[in-house]
Amino acid sequence: MSSAIPESWDIQALSGIPCRFLRSWLDESTLLEQSSFPTAKKLTELLRRTHPDIAHKFIKQNLNEPQNDYYENVIAYKQQIPTRADNWHDFLNAMVWMKFPLAKTKISELHARDIAAHGLVPRTPRRDRLTHFDECGVLLLIKQADINDVQPFIRALSTHQWNDVFIRYESFWNRAVKPCLFGHATMEMLLSPFIGLTAKWLAIVVDDDFDEMTNAQQREHIDLQLALTLEKNQGFTSKDVLRPLPILGIPGWTSNQNDEFYRNTDYFRAQRKGVALSEQYPLTGLLENDKHKP
Repeated sequence: MSSAIPESWDIQALSGIPCRFLRSWLDESTLLEQSSFPTAKKLTELLRRTHPDIAHKFIKQNLNEPQNDYYENVIAYKQQIPTRADNWHDFLNAMVWMKFPLAKTKISELHARDIAAHGLVPRTPRRDRLTHFDECGVLLLIKQADINDVQPFIRALSTHQWNDVFIRYESFWNRAVKPCLFGHATMEMLLSPFIGLTAKWLAIVVDDDFDEMTNAQQREHIDLQLALTLEKNQGFTSKDVLRPLPILGIPGWTSNQNDEFYRNTDYFRAQRKGVALSEQYPLTGLLENDKHKP
């Protein structure tokens, strides 16, 4: 396991986060040249450069000033993303916006729908699940042609059959099933990983030519498919969509992945009795039928 989360800017710390989609975006950005946390203005410039059609901008958030509106409403109605300065959590959130702006916009839109319908308090169960995914989500990218082959894998995930998920089906990982981090809180925790680190997985079916796409095209395709998936399941209205994934079990995501590691039942926990099968099983096909953005 790594050392503590850096207290100041250290771009090299991000190299330890085991997600090639994050690393490819970093390599293409100007962030590797930064000597300090980028300002909200700099983050907006980066967003405009990669996504000129996205109206949102980052604004500096000062927690000592009274807030005139709720965070998700500010994003949904003002297209402003409050961002704390010199803060890993908010910087990593900004990086997810850079990679997947359609999906982040959809999450804010779904929050705003619930706030308009039910008020701020109490939070709806859907908003709780949206927040959990936004903070701790991991995408499992699966090509259309591989859907039938991975059905037993998806069922094993849904029922916490961890020996199957990580050992029996080890060859699926990074080939038929490509993990891609989405949750910025999980990214932050991976700056200093620890046994117990768990995410919520969501399977996303991608085109069969996904591997032939450029990095930028892959991110755009993932973004669209994720936004469509969020709309299809109405932002996790059902409690039976998301299920946990002990992500340090993903092959190559930490060292010492031996038999003893996978026998740790405090981390790789059995599923509680009576838990319904995830609605992600059986996995179905692509949602992008007409190429229109949601």
